[in-house]
Amino acid sequence: MASSNFLARTRVETLLCKKILLHKKVNVSFYLTSLSINLQKRSYVSVTLPIHLAAAKGTTGNKPGVKVGGRAAPSKKKSGFKQTKKVAVQVKKSNVGPGFAKVNEKFYQPPPVVDLDEMYPEAFLYDNVGKVYAITDTVLSKIKTFRLPPALNHELEFFPRPSLVIRESSVKLIDLLEASSDLPSLRNRIILCESSGELGTGKSTLLLQSVCYALSSNWIVIYISHAISYVNSSSAYQKVEATGEFVQPALAQKLLQQINIVNRSIFQNIKLKQSHEIQRNILKKDSPITQLIELGIREESVAFDVLTKFFAEIEQNDTYSVLLAVDEINAFYTRTKYRNVDFTFLDADRFSLIKILLEFFGGQRHFKRGAIIGAISNVFPPIQSKILDFSLRLDEPSPWIPYSQSLISYTKGLQRFDVTGYSKDEAKAGKPQNLADSSPREGVVRQSLYDLIIYFIMWRGQPDWTGFER
Repeated sequence: MASSNFLARTRVETLLCKKILLHKKVNVSFYLTSLSINLQKRSYVSVTLPIHLAAAKGTTGNKPGVKVGGRAAPSKKKSGFKQTKKVAVQVKKSNVGPGFAKVNEKFYQPPPVVDLDEMYPEAFLYDNVGKVYAITDTVLSKIKTFRLPPALNHELEFFPRPSLVIRESSVKLIDLLEASSDLPSLRNRIILCESSGELGTGKSTLLLQSVCYALSSNWIVIYISHAISYVNSSSAYQKVEATGEFVQPALAQKLLQQINIVNRSIFQNIKLKQSHEIQRNILKKDSPITQLIELGIREESVAFDVLTKFFAEIEQNDTYSVLLAVDEINAFYTRTKYRNVDFTFLDADRFSLIKILLEFFGGQRHFKRGAIIGAISNVFPPIQSKILDFSLRLDEPSPWIPYSQSLISYTKGLQRFDVTGYSKDEAKAGKPQNLADSSPREGVVRQSLYDLIIYFIMWRGQPDWTGFER
């Protein structure tokens, strides 16, 4: 153990000698209390320097009481941890908190207040192409009940008031929707797509505008903004032995609740066309349709049966127009992530709820007044439907791949509506009043950067830099 102490002292002596030879200022008091590890006691002990080194600074080594330079050597200190005083660091108030915004106030200004007209049905005119309209509060609350599409939800949450741009394709689609208000939905089954297969052309936005129009025009609206949630094995399901199909009670109950909240004011004026008996519950003819819906909301076990009878009643309605809108419609024309008892994946039409919706798209069922619109999504590769692409002539079928004939039967008579990318004028529509101001004190974005943003929107996040003028 003496050798360990010797090695520790030798290291201190060698380091101190180097400092002295290099004529550098040495804090000898620091080295006199330098710490080494006592391996035997597992504690820290102070190590002092020998006399021949301590004499260089007029102090003694490890022999107390020996006078060097007329002064008595300090006595040996007790072993223990070296303690250092904690010094409070003074932080300038201007570097944190509210003062930080004052230092950089030009970067922390609130967004400019922009007064926008509200998006009523009268706004969908060609004269208003390129203008921005805010979604009314009443319509927005109903859309949030159905849930905004995931991509649009992330984009609109940054704005104090969600707003959309009126495009040429918006006016064309609303014209078709307006003409279908008095026609059976069998003649108005539309699929929003893009022939080039590019992303970000605005299909979901266009579908959302059609939903806004229908809600503002007192239509019955059934809006499914995230069809993937119906096929991604995220809801409980069970097999019905009588039919061989599968039901999703919780999903049916949720859809009933959304439909009831959004269309409650209209349903108060609609009566049942016939009597219904669901388990022990008997609903008589001419009863309010809300009694039927509320039964499915209360009891999950009968939710799908109630939903089936609800669609049967709405089909016979000839007073109100009906809009069935489904985003990511291609998910209904694919194989789901649900598995059968033999562990094979199930096709979407094996689920009774999805099958009812597909029958409206395929023309097997229809509303007396209204339209049916779906939007294709190319963001998620697992839900890409070759069957739907063939029916819309977006792709050619392969003779070597078998396709589901039952799913193909739901594609007959679908109308293709091509959605092109944003034009330069449409991309400029979101320009605030002072966005392109070149003044560094007032403007937020300079003109060159504003032009860059325009090209970024036009090319849907992947701009062609060769066409951008610096």
